[in-house]
Amino acid sequence: MREYICRSFRIALNETVGESFLFCMVNHDTGKVVTLSRENEFKTFSKDYTHEETDSRTMVTYNAVTIVKDKGRDKELIPEFDEPEDTRKS
Repeated sequence: MREYICRSFRIALNETVGESFLFCMVNHDTGKVVTLSRENEFKTFSKDYTHEETDSRTMVTYNAVTIVKDKGRDKELIPEFDEPEDTRKS
């Protein structure tokens, strides 16, 4: 999920926090908001920290994630990703 977020929102993230962010999720047992540590991202399913939101104007429902600044890290800019050769425009 981190790679997808970085690839899709690189420019906007670089203006604010870069790659220095953490995912938030709701603990379904306690109802409390929990920040997911970077060490646990690889062993946590994306569905555990995504939620559905509905646009009140259009009534379109979409999946969303909540990210917060990682206060323990300095801002790290996200470099440009190389496109695979088969998707490059000729």
